[in-house]
Amino acid sequence: MNLAILIGVTEYAAPVSRLPACQNDLALMSKLIKQTKKFDDILELGADTSSATVKTQLAQFVTKHEGTVDELFFIIQGMATYTRMTSTSCSQTFRTNGAIKHP
Repeated sequence: MNLAILIGVTEYAAPVSRLPACQNDLALMSKLIKQTKKFDDILELGADTSSATVKTQLAQFVTKHEGTVDELFFIIQGMATYTRMTSTSCSQTFRTNGAIKHP
């Protein structure tokens, strides 16, 4: 079974700015993925991208398809933080704790 997981995080808590392009990217990627007719099930998250919701939806999707996955396509559009050795994608409820400065 071929699966796709598409996440677009547009809304963030202050002081992080809104990222409307991420919702546009999600819509375009969704359309592209569906047109390939390659994927048997697609999980799209864009409306509520709080950490709790994303974790719950991902867990349910993975559990639903456990042991049947041949290929997984995963993309997340949104803000990320970087350090020397790690990259972290940020959910809607991400808090900067002053580490990220925005104009």
